[in-house]
Amino acid sequence: MSAPWSIGIPSAVPGLPPSAPINGSFQYQQPTFPLTASSFPIPPPGQTITLPAFTGVYANGSSYTYTPSVPTSLPTSTFGSLPEGRLVFPQSTAPAAASPAVTNSGTTPPAAVAPIVVPQASPPTTKLGPASPQTPTVSSLNRAADSVATSDFLTLQRYIMLTSKDQELAVLLSALSLACKATARACNKAGIALLFGLAGETNATGDDQKKLDVLSNDIFINTLTNSGTCAVLVSEENEEPIIIDPAHAGRFCVAFDPLDGSSNIDCNVSTGTIFGVYERISTGFATVDDILRTGNDLIVAGYCMYGAATELVITFKNQGVHRFTLDPSLGEFIHTHSNVTFPEDGGKKIYSCNEGNSSNWDPAIKASVEYFKAGSKPYAARYVGSMVSDVHRTILYGGIYLYPADAKSKNGKLRVLYEGFPMAMIVEQAGGVASCGLFKGTIQRLLDLVPTSIHEKCPVILGGERDVKLVLSKYKELGLAA
Repeated sequence: MSAPWSIGIPSAVPGLPPSAPINGSFQYQQPTFPLTASSFPIPPPGQTITLPAFTGVYANGSSYTYTPSVPTSLPTSTFGSLPEGRLVFPQSTAPAAASPAVTNSGTTPPAAVAPIVVPQASPPTTKLGPASPQTPTVSSLNRAADSVATSDFLTLQRYIMLTSKDQELAVLLSALSLACKATARACNKAGIALLFGLAGETNATGDDQKKLDVLSNDIFINTLTNSGTCAVLVSEENEEPIIIDPAHAGRFCVAFDPLDGSSNIDCNVSTGTIFGVYERISTGFATVDDILRTGNDLIVAGYCMYGAATELVITFKNQGVHRFTLDPSLGEFIHTHSNVTFPEDGGKKIYSCNEGNSSNWDPAIKASVEYFKAGSKPYAARYVGSMVSDVHRTILYGGIYLYPADAKSKNGKLRVLYEGFPMAMIVEQAGGVASCGLFKGTIQRLLDLVPTSIHEKCPVILGGERDVKLVLSKYKELGLAA
């Protein structure tokens, strides 16, 4: 069945604005994310261009045809029932047939549109050096024109296209980024939309649920389920794993904390989302065993921080850590920092932990924190109470983050699957160290744990090598570990 749709400017093409006054309409046959498509330039006011009929193949393998119809205004950028109002438009094959002309009759000239750039054998040179489809350049963002058109403009969608040849994984990451955008918007409008306060329930691990906890959890579950890429979902807010109907299941399993630090949301403290992605190992029906695996099996990990800016930090295994910042005017995550690492010298001397629990810590943790506070130049204490915020600062500035086990919580408080593992992978990919400290009788690397339940907890010690090794050495000095 055909229905009109409004076209948004391709988000994955450098130099294009997010929307423009295009006059014209298309018709689509199925509201399914297309794998390939064609594109056209926007004519100046009063000029006319001729558009072809477009053909291609959907991600599900079925074919489609775009047929331009009588010109009509396109005031919005939505695409059927798709969550994103934009399409990825790589260069495609020759037009299938001629079609009616489309005229831009607007009174204000649209923003200048750069041509679609397809990587060639000799890549174009930007001010950051030769552009490479395998090694995306960082967006400059140092001039006003960057928000409209620039030759080195790199969005999350384009970054995924250039670094991953896995189409299904690309769709999954697009769904995750969309859920992050929706959650960021909900956090920004929480006071106006009356989303502060408790929801009146507790989650699977006994935490009081905030209204935003419930909303963000629904956002992530619905977005990931509808992406068609997931087989198993594990959320902090759900007691049981969500097993996707095999008819709609994909290859991946995702564990996530939809809103970390939500206990601070009412006072407008930064919060975040944490997620880790596995590829399923079962060949029949998916089971919880597809996700109850060592952290070394993670293929993607990331977090999104909702603060003064919305920032997405993501790592693919063995591909470094990358930072993307949400530009609200574009509705896109822009690549701002590549290959993020801890400062080489250990960085600033900062320790981050909840010292209110210090009387219940083991002797090695107590001794370590006392060491940090001693001397003429003690470490600075910084603790937000949101893991995303505290770990983000630790990676960028240096230092150490601790949430150890104690006499009240002998297994620690943070959850292995959707807090410990993703953060540990990011920290290690950034050149840091991720440990449990002394846990179950031995000092353990966090990613080596093998969880036996989806909400299992563990102690967490994350930071630069200088400071984490100091803590671990205290166990040996005190005779608590070999």
